[in-house]
Amino acid sequence: MFAGRGGISVAVMMAVAGCSGASGDELARDQAGEDAGRDAGVDAGRAAGPDSGAPDSDPDGGAPDSELDGGALEAGAGSDGGEDATAPVCQADGVSCAQGDGAGICCAGACVSGECCSASDCGQGDGSGFLCTEQRECVDVAASLSGLTWALPCTGEAGAQSCYTDPSQTVSATLGGAAGVTYDVTLRFRGVVEQKTYDKGCAGAGSGLWVSGGAPANDSYNIYRLEVSSPAQTFYLNAGASNITHTFALDFQQSIRMNAGASITLYAASLDNQQIKNLQDPSTGTEGAPIVVEGTALAQPYDGQFIQMDVLDVRPDAVQASGGGAAGQVLRLNGGQFATVARAPSLEPSDVSLESWFLLSDAPSGYGALVGKPYLTGTEDSYVLWFQSNVLLAGANLSSPAGAASVPWSVDAQAWHHVALTVDHQASITTLYVDGVAVSCAPAPAQLSFDDHPLLIGADIDNGSLSGHWYGALDEVRVFSSARSPEQVWADMHTHELGPTQSLVGEWIFDGDQGQIARDSSGSSNDAVLGANDTEEASDPSFGSADL
Repeated sequence: MFAGRGGISVAVMMAVAGCSGASGDELARDQAGEDAGRDAGVDAGRAAGPDSGAPDSDPDGGAPDSELDGGALEAGAGSDGGEDATAPVCQADGVSCAQGDGAGICCAGACVSGECCSASDCGQGDGSGFLCTEQRECVDVAASLSGLTWALPCTGEAGAQSCYTDPSQTVSATLGGAAGVTYDVTLRFRGVVEQKTYDKGCAGAGSGLWVSGGAPANDSYNIYRLEVSSPAQTFYLNAGASNITHTFALDFQQSIRMNAGASITLYAASLDNQQIKNLQDPSTGTEGAPIVVEGTALAQPYDGQFIQMDVLDVRPDAVQASGGGAAGQVLRLNGGQFATVARAPSLEPSDVSLESWFLLSDAPSGYGALVGKPYLTGTEDSYVLWFQSNVLLAGANLSSPAGAASVPWSVDAQAWHHVALTVDHQASITTLYVDGVAVSCAPAPAQLSFDDHPLLIGADIDNGSLSGHWYGALDEVRVFSSARSPEQVWADMHTHELGPTQSLVGEWIFDGDQGQIARDSSGSSNDAVLGANDTEEASDPSFGSADL
């Protein structure tokens, strides 16, 4: 390809602690008052209903009707005065009941001590942001995140439209929750900011000011960054065009995944100790007037710039760790080996996605390709994922790193990671994902170009010769004839074998493979051959354990 080119967080679904189904103790009756109770037509051992009247007995001698409103239905007596031990203890799960000397909760038909049977019993009744522990206690998972604020106050006049400010502010918090659980956290951001250009960031669905990944442009405008430690993510909240001399009101929502115990860091920086004053857009006819953001903790209008973050909802992520991540056999490559998939119409779609787990054990002298389809006779590729000069890159219709989605990357011989490329020609966007997170975006070509070159795994072709060999190992290599959504990339990462799936045109998981063939489990019959042909040779990679 380009002759001149140059862990893992695994999400698991929360298993909400199921509450015990053990039967409650039958309440003892007051024997001393039994005769008086019969005379009054009321069992002395049964609590009176809300109207203090005795409930009618079932004519067939069964359990009496309950008049308890949301409480425990206690064991009673039939019309013959005998005890009915089969009467239910609780009306419904999650309903308060009497337990010993205090209040309890109905779980699996039994009245047990505690305040919740599931997360839905916590908070406002829908479980938003809460966890029901094994001890049946409600825990607010994201309490420490709500209300966190970036603030860069004006400390002196610097000009008609600017002021001096603090150089930076950093605020951190930790997400609670059950160990090993990944949560979908919906956040609301409000504030006043100046815009800044971020290169190759991926725009969020909620606002043009939010981008995932990318890098700040080399100018002095303020940076507002949010970092999550697990899964590792970086977001910027004031994306736009630098050099605009008024501020912008910020109010949007965004959902992100966070693992329990992850640290969340808010970072605000004025790179030259100056910033734009809190001034509305003069084109609105309010020149010189400040922006007022209601409902925030800071007094308004704020003399400076700020962002306040509040938690709207927290729920366990829908995807469980059902597999994925270098399971079973993998394809091992020593820097001079590769696998070949013959040209097929299914591998030449209008949109494409590539996915693979990878281990990079050594830096190649030039570059190393994970998977790609060479094109023409120079250094072009129809689509490709590769590593070069401590950068992980991806793109389509490329002949050099220029125009590729990219992220800085270091060799780590001990850590497996997941990488994905999606190319959506209608949306004109190419997205690079690492470990399920969008880290870089770039323009996509209007149309992918193909010729009779095969698909290569672990190498590339530049100027008619094999090059770009991979050092390390690969697993769960996939090609789709569509641009996978962020949710699909995340789910794919946690699935070892998809099998026949819509738009999946190639899947090589290497389990059970032997000899010269790596079978395609997508159902498209795009088997890979080790090396260039079915003859054993030095260019053949090997099947082996993920533990290199």
